[in-house]
Parts: sequence; C-alpha cells; structure tokens
Amino acid sequence: MRAYHKKSMKTMEDYTSVNKKLDRYRKCFDIIDLILNSTATGFHAYNSFGNCKRNLSAYYKLLDTYRKEILLHGAVWSSDTIIINASQRAVEGVYKGVLQLRKSYIELSELVSGVRNCTTSDLMIILGDINGSIDEIDGSIRHSYMELWAYMTVRMGFWKKEFFMARTVKEIATDALGRWLGNSVQAFQCLEQHRSFQHAPLGGGGIIGGRHYD
Repeated sequence: MRAYHKKSMKTMEDYTSVNKKLDRYRKCFDIIDLILNSTATGFHAYNSFGNCKRNLSAYYKLLDTYRKEILLHGAVWSSDTIIINASQRAVEGVYKGVLQLRKSYIELSELVSGVRNCTTSDLMIILGDINGSIDEIDGSIRHSYMELWAYMTVRMGFWKKEFFMARTVKEIATDALGRWLGNSVQAFQCLEQHRSFQHAPLGGGGIIGGRHYD
C-alpha cells in the first residue's frame, strides 16, 4: 500500500512537472505567434501605406488631368459628377478607417503602458483590428482610384458622351431656357383666352411632368 502511494505521488509529481512544461511551451508558442503577428502587422502597414501613397499620387494626377484638359476648357459633362462621388466615397472610407485605427492604437498603448490588463488574446484582437483598419483605408483609396481611372479612360478617349447619357452645362441650360420660354408662351395664351391649366401626372414627358391645358 505504501509502495502504491509512493508510486501515485510520483505519478502526480510527473504529471505536474509535465503540465508545467507544457504550459511554458504553450506560453512560448503564444509569444511566438504574437511576435509573428506583430511583425506581419508592421509589414502589412508598410506595404499597405505604400500602396495608398502610390494610388493617391495617381489619383491626384487624374484630377489634375481633368482640371487642365476638361475643366479649364469648359467642357464639363453632367456625368462628371462621378468624379465628385468617387472622391466623397474615398474620403468617407478613409475617415472611417482612421477613426477605427486611432481607437486600436489607443487600446494598444494602454496595454503596453500597463494601464489595463493584457492577455495574448487581447493583443491579437487589437492587432487584427489594426490590420482591418489599414485594409479599409487602402481599399477605399484603391476602389475610388480605379473608378476614377475607368471613367477618365473613357472620358479622355474616343467615346461619345452619349455613352454616359451625358450633357454639357450649356446643353442643359439651353434646354431649360427653351422649356421655360415655351411654357411662358403657353401660359400667356391661357391668360388671354381665359383658359385654365393643370399639371399632368408625374412622368408626363419631363422630370416632374408637364402641364396640361384645357
């Protein structure tokens, strides 16, 4: 019985020793994993911001081309609002990504400075959030650049403006003036002949419908 007890105690000691060793190894692997992820985050940030810089530089060149070759010559189409919309989406996407990135860096600084308790899992989550924010910033700039590049390729090429169902500002103004003059003449005739008039239902040939005269 005493021998069995000694054997059991030895087994428990061996189990405890092995468990402690495994726990140390587990912590080592966690640290290695953390180091790898931290390194990946560093390289990821470097590569992503390098891509952002290149895409922004190309984006600025496209905007400068539009300003010099189109805007300064007064050759504006209604479809050029695509440029404004693409720029707005880029700014909104970058703003959202930067806010999240700032939040993640604040959390990371609190962990590093010991302001809050830290586990390996917590740090991994924060590093993942940083990568996600960087991807969002990079993606927003890249998508807007590709959209602008595609439009400018068509805009500066040999495509006709009908491809975008676009009209120049002069054409829009001329059409609006013509409609206004026509409606003014009809309204004057109605007043002379004492006729009433009413709006036709929406979709009656114009953006907000036309007028119907009795």
